[in-house]
Amino acid sequence: ILDLEGLPAGIYQRSPEVDRVPDQVRVQTTLPDTVEVDISVAPTPTPTATVLATQSVTPTP
Repeated sequence: ILDLEGLPAGIYQRSPEVDRVPDQVRVQTTLPDTVEVDISVAPTPTPTATVLATQSVTPTP
């Protein structure tokens, strides 16, 4: 688990935490020891027009 709550945009080095393991499992080490996380603000989407093709009927003479 990586707790990233409340962090502003930026690059962070965090150590993952093992939270839940079965009773029969013992955690000795976690690899990788640290994880790089890049938090960025997603750009605001810009609406774009969608062109729809329509059929036109041509009358026969």
